[in-house]
Amino acid sequence: MYAVYSMNRSDDNVWVNQVGLTGTLLEDNNLNYNIQQGYTHNGSGYSGMVYANYKGKIC
Repeated sequence: MYAVYSMNRSDDNVWVNQVGLTGTLLEDNNLNYNIQQGYTHNGSGYSGMVYANYKGKIC
């Protein structure tokens, strides 16, 4: 598991911060995940994202 952070400036000069976790789970590392939360420095908005990808047999 890794913690990730980024800070970017949008075209309209608003700073956007994002924090999250990314990694793999299960015995063969066949479940990838990425969870992120974003916010702006001026309080104009929040965003969130959850991503998961499983590669393998279901049964």
